[in-house]
Amino acid sequence: FKDPLIYEFARFQIDFLENKFEYLLHDTVDSNWDRFLLIILAGYITNIYGSGRPESGAEHIVAKSIEKHYNWQHGSSVTFGVLCYMFLSGKFNQNIANMAIRIGHWHANKDLIDILDIGLVCSSVLPRAGRITILDNKSESEIQKAFHETMEYIRVI
Repeated sequence: FKDPLIYEFARFQIDFLENKFEYLLHDTVDSNWDRFLLIILAGYITNIYGSGRPESGAEHIVAKSIEKHYNWQHGSSVTFGVLCYMFLSGKFNQNIANMAIRIGHWHANKDLIDILDIGLVCSSVLPRAGRITILDNKSESEIQKAFHETMEYIRVI
C-alpha cells in the first residue's frame, strides 16, 4: 500500500471480520449495523486509495458469466469470482477464502460445482468497456485454471 494508514485501516476490517464472524452471520440489529459499517469502511478505503484496479469488477464479470448460464444466487457467483481472483492474482488468503465460502453458503451449494461447465462459462468471461480488470491480462487457459482451482478448493473445504 502507498499509505500505512490505509493498510492499518484495512487490517482492522479483516481482523474485525475474522474475530466477529459468527456474530456477523446472525440477523440482529447490532450485527446488521456492523455489517453495514464494514461495507461503508471498505468503500471508504477504496475511495481513499483511489481505485480497486486492476481487480475492480473481475469478481462480478465472473459472476455475470456464471449467471448467464446457470441459475445461481448472486452471492454464490460473486464469491466464486472472488476466489477465482485470488487464484489468478497469486494473492490467495485462506482465512478470507474460508469466510467468503461461509458467507456465500457454499457448504449447502457444493452440488453447483458439479454442474459447472468451465469451458462454457469461461467463453463468456468478457472484458467490460471502460473497466480494467485482472481478466484483461490473463489468457483463457489461465482463467480456466483459476476456475479449476476454485472448484477444487470449494469441494474440499
